[in-house]
Amino acid sequence: MEKTWKKILTVVAFGILTLVGCNGFLSAKAQTNEVTPSRIMKVYTDLLIEEDYRSAVTFLADIELLTDEQREEFAETLKKELDKKGGLISCKILSEEILKGGKKAKVKVRYTWGDGTSKEVFEYPIKKGNSWYCTL
Repeated sequence: MEKTWKKILTVVAFGILTLVGCNGFLSAKAQTNEVTPSRIMKVYTDLLIEEDYRSAVTFLADIELLTDEQREEFAETLKKELDKKGGLISCKILSEEILKGGKKAKVKVRYTWGDGTSKEVFEYPIKKGNSWYCTL
C-alpha cells in the first residue's frame, strides 16, 4: 500500500512539474537559449500577475544586496502598491531595443490593472554578466 502511494505521489509531482515547466519562468527560458530583456520583463510581469511577489523580486537588479527580511518587506510593498489599482491583470511587450554598449535595453510595455486603467511605459532592464535584470 505504501509503495502505491509513493508511485501516485511521484506521478502527481511529475505532472505538476510538467505543468509548471509549460508556464511561468521555466517556459520563458525553455523556448529559446537566448534570454532577452523582453523575456525577462515578461517573466517578471507574469509573476506579478500571478501575485508571486517573492519570486518576482528575484528578477530585480541588485536584489541580492538585500537581506531576506528586506526582500520580504520589498515584496509586501510591491503587493500593496499593485493592490491599490486592483492588481496587475495583463502586460504586453510592445517593443525592445538594446541600447548602445549592450548593457541596457529599452522595452515598451503596456500594463493593465484590475481597476481597468492601462498605461504604456518604457522599462530599462540592465545586463550584468550574461543575465538581464528588471529595474524600478
